[in-house]
Amino acid sequence: NELRHTQATAVEFLEHGVVALAVYLFAVRRAQGDWSQLGFAAFGWNWIFMAPVITLAMLLGMGLVNVLFVMPFTGGEFENPQIEALTGGGSSLSLTELGALLILVAVIAPIVEELFFRGMLYPVLRQRWSAIAAIVVNGFLFALIHVIPILLPGLFFVGIVLAWVRERSGSVIPCMVIHALQNGTVLLVIYATLNGTLS
Repeated sequence: NELRHTQATAVEFLEHGVVALAVYLFAVRRAQGDWSQLGFAAFGWNWIFMAPVITLAMLLGMGLVNVLFVMPFTGGEFENPQIEALTGGGSSLSLTELGALLILVAVIAPIVEELFFRGMLYPVLRQRWSAIAAIVVNGFLFALIHVIPILLPGLFFVGIVLAWVRERSGSVIPCMVIHALQNGTVLLVIYATLNGTLS
């Protein structure tokens, strides 16, 4: 079980590395530009101070979305299918596994996903459409790419919030911070729940 979990984590690391390389090759090097084209731009530091508040609002919003749009179709229950993927099918996580997952889920994934969705894709959408349309489409594509039907409404909401932050801040960095806080918080809650800390 631990070997399977280690292999799955290694595959995730590799997948995110491939996406980051593709973003660099197609959005930066090919265009003979620099990372500022992907939203690495100056932003108001108030976004860093607002990040925990936005993260909390995003988590509460996801919960509300799940109550309103998911639970009525699942018999009033909601179980995150990502838990099985994170634990490798096990019933708990060791501290070593938690550490590896925090690096992957709360550091690497937010950086790579934000580079792609809010760094590369959002400006393309924004050139063609209004801010509202670009935000909604970006959020929808963000949810869709995760290919987990039960999480689509919640991830759509998260994608909309992150695209809104990108639009308002003019930078992808606050998006990365908020995304990292959100993923890290969810992972720590899953760890605490599985290991009996919250029972």
